[in-house]
Amino acid sequence: MKYSSFKIFSIAFGAFYTAFFISLWSPFRYYPMLNKFSLAPIEGPEAGPPILWYGWVAAALVSSAVLALIVPRRLADRLWHGYTWLLPAITLVVILVSQRHWFL
Repeated sequence: MKYSSFKIFSIAFGAFYTAFFISLWSPFRYYPMLNKFSLAPIEGPEAGPPILWYGWVAAALVSSAVLALIVPRRLADRLWHGYTWLLPAITLVVILVSQRHWFL
């Protein structure tokens, strides 16, 4: 298949993003009140709350791209095509269940 690496990337991105989201791990944070990115948490009321989303997306993007380049093409070709839709759907459900306190 021509897009074997993309299939691995698509599957892995959802899994990595979900893991980073649930663990609240982010390689960097953005502080909109300071208009500043930071590798370490900034303390103090002037900093305001950080936005972790940019870090989650960047970490999932890099991790997925590396994995997509490492997995051999013959192994990626053997994966069922339904995984590219099934696993992202499962990650959506996992995130919704982990964040159910916002909806109850």
